[in-house]
Amino acid sequence: MMADDHLAPEINRLRDAIEAQTAGLMQMLKIVAAQNAMLKEILAACTAEPEGPSPLVKLMLDLNGTIKSQSAAIARIEQAVTP
Repeated sequence: MMADDHLAPEINRLRDAIEAQTAGLMQMLKIVAAQNAMLKEILAACTAEPEGPSPLVKLMLDLNGTIKSQSAAIARIEQAVTP
């Protein structure tokens, strides 16, 4: 038995927390990329000549949905790193 065996549970907890952070941050990167694309579409819709119904309402609702997903990812990261 090694003298450092008592550290194994803490090391495992830290490893799990790092993995949770990494997964959460990767999800957040995807969400930010999607939000960036949506913001570009919103800008284009705001500056274009109107041709039929405006897509702004749907785009804003989609953006709101990604913000909620991002908030959930942040909450999971916080939960993973809080002892």
